Amino acid sequence: MLRFVFVLLAAALITPGAALAKTPFGIFDSLEEMEQVVGGHLMALRFNEALKAVDPTSQGMSAQDRSSFVNSYTNYYKNPMTSSALLREDTLGGGFRRALYSYWGDTIPIYFYVVTQERDGKIWILQWNMSDVFSSMIERF
Repeated sequence: MLRFVFVLLAAALITPGAALAKTPFGIFDSLEEMEQVVGGHLMALRFNEALKAVDPTSQGMSAQDRSSFVNSYTNYYKNPMTSSALLREDTLGGGFRRALYSYWGDTIPIYFYVVTQERDGKIWILQWNMSDVFSSMIERF
């Protein structure tokens, strides 16, 4: 059931409407700030706050999908994450970058995939996804 919800949410995050958004998702002062904010929320199991950090205007996920995502993660993950790693990173031209992070503790990891662009001294999140299914995240590379 949990994996079904994650697959459903992953599909919702890559819909054409999200891809055609005219503004970035979250904007941060640096990669380090993005990693600390998003990673800090995920490690502390603050899933709603993590989603608000990467998508403050809720343009990539409906309120119903966001609620379902937060509820299913909150019901599954009970103990804060204890470890994290940057699993893969590709630096592209024009300030673009894509990365896959992992956060884990005593349960299966959460993966955070993100495409960013450095623009005007800020880090713009252009695309993102969170899942507990490694294969669905690593295949984005």
